Amino acid sequence: MTVKYSRVAWLFILPSLLIFSIFHFFPLALLIYVSFCKWDMISFPTFIGLQNYKLILSDDLFLKSLPVTLVFVFTSVFVSILLALGVAVLTEKPGSKLASLCRFLVFVPYVIPDAASAGVWNLLFFPHPSSPINQLVTAFGLSWQSWLGDKNLALPTIILYYVWKNVGFNTLVYVAGLKAIPKVFYDAANVDGAGRIPVFRHITLPLLKPITLFILVTSFISGWQTFTEVYILTRGGPGTATLTLPIYIYFSAFGTGQLGVASVAAIFLFSVILMLTLIQIKYIKGE
Repeated sequence: MTVKYSRVAWLFILPSLLIFSIFHFFPLALLIYVSFCKWDMISFPTFIGLQNYKLILSDDLFLKSLPVTLVFVFTSVFVSILLALGVAVLTEKPGSKLASLCRFLVFVPYVIPDAASAGVWNLLFFPHPSSPINQLVTAFGLSWQSWLGDKNLALPTIILYYVWKNVGFNTLVYVAGLKAIPKVFYDAANVDGAGRIPVFRHITLPLLKPITLFILVTSFISGWQTFTEVYILTRGGPGTATLTLPIYIYFSAFGTGQLGVASVAAIFLFSVILMLTLIQIKYIKGE
């Protein structure tokens, strides 16, 4: 009887397993195979062993994309988390319409499609004196800037965009975490005469630790995969100022036709994301 039910269960699982294999396992296997080949998507792949791995380690563009990606990911993620925590704490007031309005306004950018929001920011920060942001800057007596066209300002502008786009989701997650904290802890702190800062430091922050870890890991994964916004805003320029790893993979594959090199970079990106996911799973099991 157990064997019969086991076979029936596999019949129900089989369609999903087939779809998952076709769209996940097969592309991953193909990616690993292509990383050992020279392929331009026109001719048949030619097996060349570890040459792509050796080539990418001496590729200046790949080596330049790593620090750019690290600066982008770490800066945008940590700024986004700090702002989200601050907004969540300041607006976490039961029954306050103003607090609900603030959370709504902060969350709106997150639900806007990436292509649309990035296109709007491209118009706002267009490197010309007539762009809206430059008109606002000059109204305060400052000189206009070539935001996305300046190698020193392009990456900070994209980081600002990422924070604006994602802080809303992190805020809502923090708000949900704050609401889940039992009020008995705060009541006990009030009885002891604890101030707001000690309460926040010794009660709120420790109890929000699992929420913070969740936001941290998911934000890191999202940051490493960010492509659409960077491509629309700067396409990795000016020069290599905003050349992140996903942009490098795209141009290696479809710009120069080096599918093998792009596959190696994609495997590296996959390895980083997998490592972050395993860290999260290990921590959850440890809890």
